[in-house]
Amino acid sequence: YPLRRQRQMCIRDRSTADRENCEFELIDAGGRPVPVELRTTLVETDNNKLLLCSVIDVTERQRSRSALIDSQQRLREILDNTEAVVYVKDVDGRYQFVNRRFEELFDIRLDALFGKYDDEIFPRKMAQQFRRNDVEVIDKGTTIQVKEVAPHADGPHLYLSSKFPLRDQSGRIRATAGISTDITQMD
Repeated sequence: YPLRRQRQMCIRDRSTADRENCEFELIDAGGRPVPVELRTTLVETDNNKLLLCSVIDVTERQRSRSALIDSQQRLREILDNTEAVVYVKDVDGRYQFVNRRFEELFDIRLDALFGKYDDEIFPRKMAQQFRRNDVEVIDKGTTIQVKEVAPHADGPHLYLSSKFPLRDQSGRIRATAGISTDITQMD
């Protein structure tokens, strides 16, 4: 009965819109729930309003979505449990992602950092060097390794940074990423 009510609400809520979709579960002949998408389209003729409905099995889409979420969570756990500083910036130099180590060292959370430039976080001279290195990655279209200095509470630290382009499906560079390892004690 809860599924039937959910389906009825979905249809009732969408019956006034021109075109809407909603997901819910149906029960198959074997008694198993099947995730489906109800697509509705309101068609008006001279004398009538017709509601066209189609039901599509979205089992594979939900499996793919779940696998993607699991994969993203695993990757986030890996990145958050490394001692290296990991970051992604768009081609204009705005932060899109940082790992937990970055947040801890520079005392800024991703939600406060997202969309900001290096010069909004770091001293001007350091920020300029970070940006020059990012631009080199974009210009060359390949990975570079550079030494960079970043501020810490106990003074500047030296990092070995591997910076590389991230490309979209068509091969265009859409961002730069970096993995920076503190080598202060090794240098």
